[in-house]
Amino acid sequence: NIVGAYYVVLNDNIALLTKMYDTIISLDEPSERKEQLLRDTFERADHRRVTPIFTISTPETLLWMIEHCPSKEAILEFGTYDDDTVAHDVAARDCINVLELIARRSPSGIRSLMRRNEWGMTPISYIERGKYMGYFSPRKISSLGLENELDLLDRCNLFGSDTQSLVTLMLGIVKQNTEVLLY
Repeated sequence: NIVGAYYVVLNDNIALLTKMYDTIISLDEPSERKEQLLRDTFERADHRRVTPIFTISTPETLLWMIEHCPSKEAILEFGTYDDDTVAHDVAARDCINVLELIARRSPSGIRSLMRRNEWGMTPISYIERGKYMGYFSPRKISSLGLENELDLLDRCNLFGSDTQSLVTLMLGIVKQNTEVLLY
């Protein structure tokens, strides 16, 4: 249930998360029912619209959640009643490695660092008030954006084996230009 998953994620107990996941997957139920049970266990929000992923404090647990939750990376976009996202929560707790991973894996990319909550705060605003002030410099944010772009270009190269196609040639040029900007 949600309370169990909340505390298991809070304690970064990947072994127990895996046991919970395996238990649901091994049920003799239709796949739609299993997916609903996974959503109810790992993605259902409480009365404040907080899901278990909001308690994450390590990159390993975040990656586990992305891999095993039915919503995949979209779970990083979930918001609370006051428009806080997972990025806001981990930034407020100075979990810098998790925040950087969110910027890399979130569907909104580095924009996840700029999203404002009800009080006008962004995840970067929280970081700037903590011990990692200056970590997300304009250069760092630019690098994250370019790395996301390179990853997207790699995923978009649908014609990778056909090196003579116009699409492959154009993607290659864009990728080279992005690499020059990044490095």
